[in-house]
Amino acid sequence: MSVRSGTGVSNDEDAYSAGVRAGTAAIASLEVEPVLLLVFASVAYDQKRVLEGVRFVAPNAQIAGASTAGEIATDGPVPYHSVVVMAIGSDTLIVQSAHATGLKDGSHTIGVTVAKEIKTALGLNPKLFLMFADGLSGNGSDAVRGIQQELGAALPIIGGSAGDDGKYVKTFQYHGTEAYSDTLVGVGLGGKFSFAVGSKHGWMPITQSMQVTKAEGAVLYEINGKPPIEFYKEYISAEAAATLADNILSGIALSYPLGFKYKDSNEYILRAPFIVNKDGSIVCGGEVPVGAEVQLMIGGRDEAVLAAREAATSALAGLGGKPRAALIFDCHTRHKLFGADSKLEIDAIQEVIGKDVPLAGFYTYAEQGPVQDDTSSDQPNSLVLNETVVLVLIGD
Repeated sequence: MSVRSGTGVSNDEDAYSAGVRAGTAAIASLEVEPVLLLVFASVAYDQKRVLEGVRFVAPNAQIAGASTAGEIATDGPVPYHSVVVMAIGSDTLIVQSAHATGLKDGSHTIGVTVAKEIKTALGLNPKLFLMFADGLSGNGSDAVRGIQQELGAALPIIGGSAGDDGKYVKTFQYHGTEAYSDTLVGVGLGGKFSFAVGSKHGWMPITQSMQVTKAEGAVLYEINGKPPIEFYKEYISAEAAATLADNILSGIALSYPLGFKYKDSNEYILRAPFIVNKDGSIVCGGEVPVGAEVQLMIGGRDEAVLAAREAATSALAGLGGKPRAALIFDCHTRHKLFGADSKLEIDAIQEVIGKDVPLAGFYTYAEQGPVQDDTSSDQPNSLVLNETVVLVLIGD
């Protein structure tokens, strides 16, 4: 036996009981003690009590995860506030987790710190790095670069930035029985196992390119020397423009994110516009480089379902065998796009990988993964993504 996994879900109103029940269900089918429990939960719960409940059923396992903008399990998106746990057990897999707080003041340094601690504890570079960061603090791209500085640019960094049910107030990152904010939690996986990643979004450009003339981290101040909100007003419909007075732009982001090409790739990186400031600047779901040529993008349900299926197909082909576990990190704007029909996207993935494969994940405020370009055979570097479905399959 190599790798085994199981998924558990609980909607229990009591936080501790929800953690116990989800954890118990997740480990029920394992044939060995779990080495890793990944926990994804709504902020409606007392976060620490959830983790204490999970710890009760698995006192020796590493625990990591994040609060969410919606939870996903094997049966699909969970329709109510819940706790989802994936348990992974293995006699060949080695796992080490770590965390560091202070993303707001030094995201790059935090990335280096977490990566170094994991590398030191493992005694080697991990083969796969799972990342759970605060979705409202710091610069996720800087944190990724810090991890890459310590562990190498080719290391696959996969994960999701924590959410808070779309409130944009405070998110939590889990390590052990503690729930932190302004924190990066990392999990390094080494030993004998296989994995493969798929990532796609499905959106297409609908405008000419314009240049980012002023930006800082995730805050976009100017496009072609003008506030970016003017860019949106120029191109979207009058009806949509009327909603721009709202502070939260996630409704517009559902169909009209910004896109720019990564290096020489034919694939676009998306940036979801979350919040508009009084000066017309926009807070995006990830770093926007100064000098980048951006375009307005458009997409819809059909494109999103096709992209999810393509991501699963790519991952399964890369794995070359039966998946033992599937982790999904999906942008919460895609979740809002589908609404009550969110299961369509998960169904498309499971039609490819198999409905019997334990699956867990969450709707994120940003995703970490590769920009996959069908025209290139090179292993792509991991980046911070928006409005993208990222899937990692783990096998023996």
